Amino acid sequence: MELQGMSHWTFFMGVMNLAMTAFICGYAPEAMWLYTTVKISILVPKVLIHKYPRKTHWYMVDMCWAILYFSWGMGVSMFMLNFFAPHLFMEYPDLFIQSSYAYFGFACGPIGLYIIMN
Repeated sequence: MELQGMSHWTFFMGVMNLAMTAFICGYAPEAMWLYTTVKISILVPKVLIHKYPRKTHWYMVDMCWAILYFSWGMGVSMFMLNFFAPHLFMEYPDLFIQSSYAYFGFACGPIGLYIIMN
């Protein structure tokens, strides 16, 4: 596996990423947006650092990556609203629910958006 670019450490981290995502999704689905935002904040710069020297960073402009960036921005804005203006979510409880639906839809791509919109 080492010759193909996968070490025991990267395999372990990938399996733990999958296990942690499944655990958060099942145990605390209301915190999934926060977990995903933190994960995107850590992993996307790491991928960009590895892709830039090989001049393959322009592949990160396609639709899947653009939706990932948008969902990161949406997660950061939801976090900032929770931190700086928590009264908005208390006064308008549907605001958090609708923004969570939109976050889920963007995180799942075009099919997720279609499900949310219908």
